[in-house]
Amino acid sequence: MPLTIIRSLPGFIPVAEHQAETPATFDIESAPPVLYHHEAPCTFLVEDPSGTLPMANESKGDIYVNSHNFLVWNAEEPKGIELSLSGGEDEMEDFVEVRVVPEDASHLDAIFAALSACASLHPDPRDDDEEDGDDLMGEGHQWFTADNVHEFQGATAIDVNDQFGDVEVGQVRAREEDGQEREGKWKRTE
Repeated sequence: MPLTIIRSLPGFIPVAEHQAETPATFDIESAPPVLYHHEAPCTFLVEDPSGTLPMANESKGDIYVNSHNFLVWNAEEPKGIELSLSGGEDEMEDFVEVRVVPEDASHLDAIFAALSACASLHPDPRDDDEEDGDDLMGEGHQWFTADNVHEFQGATAIDVNDQFGDVEVGQVRAREEDGQEREGKWKRTE
């Protein structure tokens, strides 16, 4: 996720207000951010080996989960970081860990739900490629069917009657003359 240092908070539209009317545009990137969750106060535990974040290792502030990004805001400084919810580059030069600890732990489910809802607005374009069955089997694969099995080198058709002897499809098996079932048949146990 791309990380940006911010010096002021953007304006938000509350999610209830956004859902109450049809938006002027359906382009999520050009529309103003919709605020799904605001949590205050929170404690931020920051592990930043490179020292690029404008926050102390432990600080207090607010979080804003919105349709564009996830904001961690320190009102005392006033500074914050913005984490984009849209997919970024796979390569991460500097790894930064920010743990958010809300004052009331019962709010974690609401934070998670808001993050999930907002992240689903920005699907990773690579996910579509990975779900395509062609990638699993490689290029030029072909399914084996009864119609094309003869086209494959070394492939042989199996005669069903060779496997099952004199039994035909749909045939009901008779009991042996002594009333006992055939040895190969499973018996019901209780």
